[in-house]
Amino acid sequence: PTEIEARPDDTCWGQYGDNRILGEHFSVEWDHGTISEETANDFLDALEYSWEVEVDELGWRQPDGTDDYLMPIYVAEGNYASAYTTVDHCGGEYLPYVVAYEGSFAPGSNWYQDMACHEFNHAMQFAYGFAHEFWWWEATATYIEEAVYPSHNGWAPYISGYSGAPWLAMNASSQEDYEIFMHMYGMSIMGFFLEQYVGDADLVRQTWSES
Repeated sequence: PTEIEARPDDTCWGQYGDNRILGEHFSVEWDHGTISEETANDFLDALEYSWEVEVDELGWRQPDGTDDYLMPIYVAEGNYASAYTTVDHCGGEYLPYVVAYEGSFAPGSNWYQDMACHEFNHAMQFAYGFAHEFWWWEATATYIEEAVYPSHNGWAPYISGYSGAPWLAMNASSQEDYEIFMHMYGMSIMGFFLEQYVGDADLVRQTWSES
């Protein structure tokens, strides 16, 4: 008989939001009044599709802990389009989770899909280590958006962060200085350069595994 692989059925932390829906790899959670269940399902679909492309097709390491737990994705109150990925200690190791704000899900916009694959890439980056240069975290996660949603070109406006300040060092990093902050995202151009003129998509991933 075919052996059935065990599927994680909860996050390491349990349920955090008032509501949640579970996928194969993620738990999307939200409090009353932030998003609808339909939107949560669309978000979950985007996350699972991001896994399919980034892990199954491109060969990135899956996030730490996802053999044993679902990865938590929490939608928080806030009318701005934004999200972040971080880690916290649970089950004896540091595991990643994502917080996305409700403003990321504007009606008629697909920005949340680009955000899903971007933040998921951050979650996988932690699996390679915590000491990689900060600018390359953002540059790589912006670059990967093209691989997951090539018809969106959601990464394209961020290139102006590089072209508008070409005097900045490629490894300039700051969360306080707006020009440098946008330059980190604009350095996604380095990912495209490596893929198109030096090697291929594997080379971008190898910059994480080799370093």
